[in-house]
Amino acid sequence: MPRPLIIGCRTSALARLQAQLLYDKLIDRTPRPCSVRGTKRLEFPPDEDGFKGIFITGLEAALRTGVIDIAVHSMKDVPGGRELDEDFALHSILPRDNPLDALITGHGAITVHDLPSGGQVATSSPRRQAQLASLRPDLSLVSLRGNVDTRLAKASCFDGIILAACGLTRLGRKDQISSLISIEHMLPAAGQGTLAVQYRREDDDIAELLAPLVDEETQLQTQAERGFLHGFGGDCTSPLAAFASVEKGQVFLRTQHLRSENSRSDAKIEKIEKNIRMVPSQAWEIGVRTGEDLRATSKSRTNLAVESPL
Repeated sequence: MPRPLIIGCRTSALARLQAQLLYDKLIDRTPRPCSVRGTKRLEFPPDEDGFKGIFITGLEAALRTGVIDIAVHSMKDVPGGRELDEDFALHSILPRDNPLDALITGHGAITVHDLPSGGQVATSSPRRQAQLASLRPDLSLVSLRGNVDTRLAKASCFDGIILAACGLTRLGRKDQISSLISIEHMLPAAGQGTLAVQYRREDDDIAELLAPLVDEETQLQTQAERGFLHGFGGDCTSPLAAFASVEKGQVFLRTQHLRSENSRSDAKIEKIEKNIRMVPSQAWEIGVRTGEDLRATSKSRTNLAVESPL
């Protein structure tokens, strides 16, 4: 009997469901028996700067030791500001799901603009917090951590919470969405709505097995958005946003860095944005250059603010 093909993921309900999506696609494509295995990140030591360990260090360790053959991630959670381990290949798979952020209130179909002044909105994402502070500076923003079910269970404690629409939809919780937040008001995180697979680069049979699952448009979006992260030097804890769309044979990339004018809690949020069109073959390269340019612009404005007299 062929050796089983083990698909690894985190232990949350959403992570297992996403791994199951891959399982369902592979089960008829390979004679190898397949199974899904959840891996607790706390079983493995975090890396030196911590954030990567939150999401993928445990799965990479399981890949390296042969405990699993394929790791499934949410692409937005994979660090983009550094080189990934050269021993592993990373690809987006399947068409992208809804990339938008969603407001959950428990009070019907209301929007962010309908929330009461001074209302409490919960999200742990620095990007979402900065975007909300820019859009509705009169709101009170609080941190809310945990998996999707944990956050939804606490939704009644706040005037609203913000979550990724794709996760709610995959979990069958779409009916709990009060409203979707438009790209104009809340540009998504790079890779939001996209599934990622990681595997040992030496495993040519795995690469061949996964190749038919790569969606060309999603792959182009991923290259441009992750190129931007790489060029800027950002990660999933940075107040960065990027969204690429494929329009009339070109890739249109919208990017955003949000920075506070000073360290005060009521400081005004400044949006530094750069939008660019590119041919598909240059998605990664132009994405990287866009990130480098935006980082330079942001740094120059920071220096100017520091040097300006009070």
